[in-house]
Parts: sequence; structure tokens; C-alpha cells
Amino acid sequence: MIQKLTVKQQKFADEYIISGNTTQAALKARYSKKSTRFVDYENLTKHNGSYVKILDK
Repeated sequence: MIQKLTVKQQKFADEYIISGNTTQAALKARYSKKSTRFVDYENLTKHNGSYVKILDK
């Protein structure tokens, strides 16, 4: 079962689809600069791979 994404997580996914750059996607989704290197990996792997499933569509 795919869990719903938060607004911030959805923005990250949308920006990642556009740019292919996790750091830029995290910044545009309004994550702090300090946390971008952790957020990008975390967002791509959490929710049982739902980001990967979304990106594969």
C-alpha cells in the first residue's frame, strides 16, 4: 500500500522529476540547506519506495 505524501514531499518529488537533482529538489521544496543531503536520500527511500514508484510512472 502506498502512503500519501505530505505537501512538502510531493513538492520534492515534483521538483526531482523536473530537474533530476535531489539537492535542488529539496531546496525548492523548502527543506533547509543544512538538511538537504539527508532529506534527498530519505525522501527517495521512505514510504516503501513510493517515490520510486511515482517516478517510474
